[in-house]
Amino acid sequence: MKFQTLLIIVFIIAASCNRSGKEITEVYQAQDTLSYQYKKIYRFAVKNNDTTYISISYPEISEKSVFADSVKNNIEKLITSNDKRILSLEAYADSFIKSYTDFLADFDDYTQFWYQEIDVQIKTNTTNHLSIETSSDGFTGGAHGNSIVIYSNFDMKTAKPKLVTFEDVFEHNSKAQLNKIAEPIFRNEQQIPDLISLDEASYFVFDESKIEKFEITNNFLLEREGIRFFFNDYEIAPHVVLVHHNYLFLTINYMES
Repeated sequence: MKFQTLLIIVFIIAASCNRSGKEITEVYQAQDTLSYQYKKIYRFAVKNNDTTYISISYPEISEKSVFADSVKNNIEKLITSNDKRILSLEAYADSFIKSYTDFLADFDDYTQFWYQEIDVQIKTNTTNHLSIETSSDGFTGGAHGNSIVIYSNFDMKTAKPKLVTFEDVFEHNSKAQLNKIAEPIFRNEQQIPDLISLDEASYFVFDESKIEKFEITNNFLLEREGIRFFFNDYEIAPHVVLVHHNYLFLTINYMES
């Protein structure tokens, strides 16, 4: 599938450890094409009144099909980082708690707790595409926690399940034009004056020739009204900038020529 019209008509708008677990199911009936239900996996360990935990919320498509299996596999690969030793999300949750308890066995005086919150949501559910947002926020030691948001888009019109890529949406060599349109909107959203370079504003915007260059991310979500691009931590700016601005993203609205 090729969304060719977007190239011309888009407009950017901008220790002792006690362990327990349970699975909660929340049912949600989709209004468009697929029906699905949200499930939740929760595991925890307690030491000195501090609770280390992992929470995973994810959709499970009700129908049995190749497409449903493809979505399930995509979600599992993203969460487990495609670790073939981990065969399920439940196993991943168990391994997180085990990593913590194993760490305590070597460092009994460790006082910080760990956590990981994973939330997978179906954002767009139409006859054309299914779009999913996978977000993860956690802390396993260090100076600060880590967070990431990954978008996945499935073409609903193909015979076999297909993830929609950047090249499926935009024509070849169109990224330079997209960057040129996106930069002033990005500046406006992040409140960066035109007289201040992006480098001076603490953003990562240099190419190999050390020339300042704004670059749109390939991490995009197909929404009902347009396309959202999300910049993750350290992708375009250091962690402190992300904390200050909460999230860094742009939205492209579909328009008719």
